[in-house]
Amino acid sequence: MRQFLLFTLFLSIILSCGGSASTETAAPDPGTQGSGDLSGFKIIDVPGSNLQRAEKIDNENNLAEEGNLSDGKREGAWVTYYNGRDQGKIKKITNYYNDVKNGIQLTFAKNGTIETKSRFINNKLNGEYAKYKSSRMLESTNYLDGKIDGVYKTFYTNGKIQQEAEFKNGQKHGTSTYYNEAEQVTMKYEYKDGKQVSGGKVDPVPVEEEEKK
Repeated sequence: MRQFLLFTLFLSIILSCGGSASTETAAPDPGTQGSGDLSGFKIIDVPGSNLQRAEKIDNENNLAEEGNLSDGKREGAWVTYYNGRDQGKIKKITNYYNDVKNGIQLTFAKNGTIETKSRFINNKLNGEYAKYKSSRMLESTNYLDGKIDGVYKTFYTNGKIQQEAEFKNGQKHGTSTYYNEAEQVTMKYEYKDGKQVSGGKVDPVPVEEEEKK
């Protein structure tokens, strides 16, 4: 995946500058870069365009982060890498437009599997969010303007539902249900504007009795 991403970034630079050699300049004043702090980055001009490449090198002289700039602002996919013995492995990919997070953001475990997938609009979480471990989903929900809005779910490691709770504007609002690993309801509550209004523990029917039905 990294090779594909780097090839895509490299190709976009070549197409934009006609294959000309790039020149290196000092990093712009971070205070002029909107929300992005570019201190510690090496900025490489792309002749004939308003694009630049930004690269950050760690203390071991390895690439720690890289991405494109347009008029001095972060643009497109930015890639952060693990350091130390896992140097070169992708840790995070974040998409930017005009120096703010816009689009999909992915984080990765050191073995290369996705840990989280989220979507941003103007630096705020908006849309589906999911958390994984070893390619298994652990959590899923939806965000609206940076707050959970919709059904929040967690899962057991076997993939079965553990809990599901309705949220509105960042607060529990509606039904919250908890399950055991046999997918039986163990607790059920009703919430309104973040406050519990009813519900409690549920005694599930023994599995043996359910099987007899």
